[in-house]
Amino acid sequence: MRSRKPTRSYTTTLTPPTSAEPAPEPMQVGYTKLTVEERERRLKGNLCLYCGQPGHIRANCPTRPPQPPASWPRSTGDR
Repeated sequence: MRSRKPTRSYTTTLTPPTSAEPAPEPMQVGYTKLTVEERERRLKGNLCLYCGQPGHIRANCPTRPPQPPASWPRSTGDR
């Protein structure tokens, strides 16, 4: 006869944000377009347009997946 393992109980404590500003929106997974307001906010705050963090621009974003150079040949299907 098999005995059951004791179940573990986890608790988490949620604390409300301490600042008056709303928390930044987390990075979106996949392709989503920024709202006009969010784009303007990021531009005015010198924030990355991809992840919303300071210190770099979208082209150099460390969280953005690598993009192929624009000069790569494109497949036309004629070959």
